[in-house]
Amino acid sequence: MEKKSHTDEQKALFDKLKLMRNCPLCKNEYTHETLELVEEGTGTHLVHLTCVQCKNAMLALIVVSKLGMSSVGMLTDLNAPDAKRLYRQTALGEESVLDFHDYLKTRSHEFIHLLKS
Repeated sequence: MEKKSHTDEQKALFDKLKLMRNCPLCKNEYTHETLELVEEGTGTHLVHLTCVQCKNAMLALIVVSKLGMSSVGMLTDLNAPDAKRLYRQTALGEESVLDFHDYLKTRSHEFIHLLKS
């Protein structure tokens, strides 16, 4: 079996994005060259697209099954390498989020100072 090149794989995934071909902000059509595969599973593809005109980015999940194809997308401020890196990291647990909330409640002035420095 012949291995597909990166460009062939991009084109194949891009062809599946029939309903999400245009940037939702500027309406410019995406190109397959700006598509980056973030993660691939059985029948699923998480892809990152960058609009060549307005430079905004979108993450799109493409699901292909015997019943057909479905896709959902969301705008993001992540670039493709960051999306790949963050996808592979462990999610924050509830305790971490609650601990940070408590920290902000009691020491918000310190946190604001850190942000400004």
